[in-house]
Amino acid sequence: MHADPLGRIIPRIHDAGLDPRLWTGVLQSLTETIGAIGAAYIVRNARTGRVDWANFLGPSAQFTSDYITRYAAKDPFSDLLTGHEGTWMRLSEQLPEPELRRSEWYNDFVLKCGVRDIIAAQIGNTGAQTVVFGIHEGIGEKPLRTSHLKRLNRLLEPLGRAAEVQLRLRELGWKSVIAARAFDQVSTGVIVVDADGSVIEMNGLAERVVRRGDGLTLQQGALGAARVFETAKLAAAIASATQPEPAATSSRILIGRQGGKHDYILAVSPLGVELGFYSDPMALIIVVDPEARCPNADDLSAYFGLSFAECRLAMRLMSGKPLRAIAAESGSATATLRSQLRSILKKIRVERQADLLLVLASVPSSPASEDCGEAKPPPNFAARGLPGRRDVVIS
Repeated sequence: MHADPLGRIIPRIHDAGLDPRLWTGVLQSLTETIGAIGAAYIVRNARTGRVDWANFLGPSAQFTSDYITRYAAKDPFSDLLTGHEGTWMRLSEQLPEPELRRSEWYNDFVLKCGVRDIIAAQIGNTGAQTVVFGIHEGIGEKPLRTSHLKRLNRLLEPLGRAAEVQLRLRELGWKSVIAARAFDQVSTGVIVVDADGSVIEMNGLAERVVRRGDGLTLQQGALGAARVFETAKLAAAIASATQPEPAATSSRILIGRQGGKHDYILAVSPLGVELGFYSDPMALIIVVDPEARCPNADDLSAYFGLSFAECRLAMRLMSGKPLRAIAAESGSATATLRSQLRSILKKIRVERQADLLLVLASVPSSPASEDCGEAKPPPNFAARGLPGRRDVVIS
């Protein structure tokens, strides 16, 4: 009895999960065994929709970069595979011919590669990334035999396991679970990008900064700025940090903001090839929002014993608002706020408002909220016997 040639590929699939360089051999063996003209293994970033890594074999191999930079975003087949993990699907059966004729991806990429039809499956999904495995049938070639298609089902489980191992190893290669938790707790924005500026990861504060869209932007997964010349400056800093021998010092950049707010302050530093994805270097970007560098009410109460009303005033002062503006917004009398300010200065043991702001800016704190000048009374204020929502007038 002859051994199943597809069965002999399974050990090689397991090895490729541990060493991604072996996927080329797996694709080669598979296409030769079943009579296809090519195959593809594609890792997509679920957050950005961009391709993190791809391995193409056959005529499509020479167009890998075109797929990653242009046609991946126009690929309707990969989207159709979502929700059908572990199931082989044929392109021509999922998309009607009139729709394929109108598809730029199909006409300018698939057909250009000499491919008539594709059989593919989503074989991995970690939430952050998905993996698609595709087999290519050539133009003018006979469709794959039904017996081969049935035996391909044996490969779904090992392919899925290998994809999961590969994705988990990649993730663990540059952060641990503990580091991931700490990543979201720092009081500055942290963004990790590759040499093209594509975002690999960002912490919660950085996500809020980008979501505002008032200075930093995210276009098709790539980090940029609202102003074109600043996007060019940022790209140059990232390129410098991801060189084989990057500069020893970080690049410093100011990114202007809309609405007359203070510029974002960015420091771009190399992370090094050893932390990259398959030897691709990455850059670390620290983002500081000067207007959000303030402790929260709980911090001020714990450190200095401020009442809630005093905490609220201190945080509004940290956002750059003068007393008169704070009085107008809050409906409080200016004299009342001056009295609270005197109490704050006394408790923090400084004499001038400028010194007060310096002390407050140095307080270690949790990540700032969206509006640094507003505060909500934390539950433990009542536990300390401190006032809740009502203002306290100190005479």
